[in-house]
Amino acid sequence: MSMRIHLSRPDVGQQEIDAVTAVLRSPNLALGPALSEFENALAAYVGRRRAVAVNSGTSGLFLSLLALGVGPGDEVVTTPFTFIASATSIMMTGATPVFVDIDPVSLNIDPKRIAPALSERTKAILPVEVFGNPAGFDEIAELAERHAVPIVEDCCEALGSALHGRKAGTFGTLSVFGFYPNKQITTGEGGMILTDDDALAELCVSLRNQGRGPAAADPPARELGVVVAPLAPQSRGPHDLSRTPKPDGWNTSLPPGPSRRISPRTSPVCSKWPRAPAAA
Repeated sequence: MSMRIHLSRPDVGQQEIDAVTAVLRSPNLALGPALSEFENALAAYVGRRRAVAVNSGTSGLFLSLLALGVGPGDEVVTTPFTFIASATSIMMTGATPVFVDIDPVSLNIDPKRIAPALSERTKAILPVEVFGNPAGFDEIAELAERHAVPIVEDCCEALGSALHGRKAGTFGTLSVFGFYPNKQITTGEGGMILTDDDALAELCVSLRNQGRGPAAADPPARELGVVVAPLAPQSRGPHDLSRTPKPDGWNTSLPPGPSRRISPRTSPVCSKWPRAPAAA
């Protein structure tokens, strides 16, 4: 007798259904109190000061890079063994991904190969916890601090994982979780940016919402906020919140474990949209 094993399958029960329908019956379907509650709960669970919800992990990576000032002419060191969004989020800013080979055991970017890939154009390091494994991220954090290069931690698959007692999502200047249906918790779509930097958090809050908010006076928010995807409906928040405590029981420990530059054929810079022709 054969058995069908799903690559991933969302675990949605009556608790989640009730939480979502409660919001649908409320007058707040976007940027409402349930979303703030979810942000606060996830920040507390991971151990970060701030959390900013967005509509996908990809958007979270993109906004994190924008908040750090990454743009055309810059380079971001990352791994070639990952979901494509890790690289395309860099390209969306107009910057160039610099691929560094992986460790053959952990399958994460090899910390020992990162330093030779850094240059005067390096604006950030974007490592990925592949399959939720944070192996080597303590070394990456130490290296980034020595070289004064910020980290955008792609922990989209790593909610609940930890390395030497330190949770995934705490290694980056900004860290990004994803909530696609194949993740530990799901909102259907959705993502979350975590950081301990209030200024970066406020800039991300503004960027996710058309450049509005406390950081709206900041040039990146003014210029780029109008083109980022809108926030996912607040009705997703209670679904996530009800699942937040569970990842600790789902994750298991994993063993720890030459750069190549590319020039993308296209480097879309989302702030440079065509202007309407002048009136005759």
